[in-house]
Amino acid sequence: KLLFFVQDIDSCYRLKLFLERFYVKAAVLNSELPQNTRSHIVTQFNKGIFDNLIATDERFFAGKNLKGNKKDKDYMVSRGVDFKDVTAVINVDMPKTKE
Repeated sequence: KLLFFVQDIDSCYRLKLFLERFYVKAAVLNSELPQNTRSHIVTQFNKGIFDNLIATDERFFAGKNLKGNKKDKDYMVSRGVDFKDVTAVINVDMPKTKE
């Protein structure tokens, strides 16, 4: 199982489309999705329904409303928290700070 982190929602969907070109199925997890959908995606990932999860690491944008998108201000995915049997965590976009 792989967990990919990108910095914004656009990158999330671009990576999903890129992986699909190579027949690699992946789910997307970001702040624009309703809480119940995010919980369902994490449950499916933990059950092994899919092996690749692309999540946004939006903590650097907390409190900002980028591009007018509706975002859940409480959304935060910590690296590996709530995810079972993850083989690797891949940062596609490098964080801008060391935290």
